[in-house]
Amino acid sequence: MKNLFASLGTLLLIGQGVAAQAQSAPINISGTVTTNVKTIYLQNYHLRTFHVFDSAKVVNGKFSFNKKLKYPEVYGLAIDTSAIDAKEGQQHPDQQTLPLFLDNKNPVTVVFDTVGRFKNATVTGSAGNDVYKVFKNGKEPQLAGLVKQYSKSIVAPYVLYRTYSSSISPEELKKDLALLDESLSETQYVVDLNKLVETAPIGSKAIDFTLPDVNGKKISLSSKLGKNYVLLEFWASWCPVCRKENPNVVKNFKKYKDKGFDIFAVSLDRNKAAWLKGVKDFGLYWTQVSDLRLWDNSAAQLYGFRALPSNVLIDPQGNIIAKNLAGEELDKKLAELLGGKIASNN
Repeated sequence: MKNLFASLGTLLLIGQGVAAQAQSAPINISGTVTTNVKTIYLQNYHLRTFHVFDSAKVVNGKFSFNKKLKYPEVYGLAIDTSAIDAKEGQQHPDQQTLPLFLDNKNPVTVVFDTVGRFKNATVTGSAGNDVYKVFKNGKEPQLAGLVKQYSKSIVAPYVLYRTYSSSISPEELKKDLALLDESLSETQYVVDLNKLVETAPIGSKAIDFTLPDVNGKKISLSSKLGKNYVLLEFWASWCPVCRKENPNVVKNFKKYKDKGFDIFAVSLDRNKAAWLKGVKDFGLYWTQVSDLRLWDNSAAQLYGFRALPSNVLIDPQGNIIAKNLAGEELDKKLAELLGGKIASNN
């Protein structure tokens, strides 16, 4: 840990001075590509997904963009066209993207190497990328240290939003947001995180919504409330963490379904065939609904979730009593409410 923050400390003077009120300016991004590709795609980041909005031809292994871009902001570079939605220009959740943190209007130079998830790629001219690289390479990165030391860097709210927002409590999130510099207050990450703090807190009533099930029949969350404890779960077939957690959810459903427990699952898939395959492959045989809009899912917007899997536990009176229960914690909470011996993971 000391080594991590010693490394972060060497970047402190760089990272602290790079952010200011959001600005737009012509910004040059140039680079070389180590693989034989013809096109580089420039992406912006919205609702946890990178979206293609420009491209550049690779000529003799070199490419460049000279565009008027907003900063501080997070962009991305990609070469894989196989996962890009040609109609909407939207990236598939599993596609690899090299994050590009634009702190100012200085030129940025990239050596674009996709081997090992960009392990050998380098970005010069971006203090934010320097900070992010140290964070990613740290053996024990801690959020509070990152946010406090880099309160003016776009990296801090980005990491808070993308990596930690689903795993920390609203109280912790409030404390971290309070550490961020006011210059970042209008960035999409801070705006969305503030919404997350205020949306569907524990103790409030569950927010009702209606979505089509696997057969196209519209079902409301409220139709499942009033009798059982209901786990409102957000997941997707493409989500690797969901795939890891699915067996635990299935185990708890089988254990408690006859004791007053039910599940209402919302898929953030875009492809219905993939959604249905995921349901079948993992045996997720409880109420499943989706509008097939990925992170634009209307229910996910209502509950403010920005990571998967996410969930809320609702009591028979329709009150939210817990959030983001996973692994043994889910079994422990259900045992407390419904009785039963907690299963051992050994």
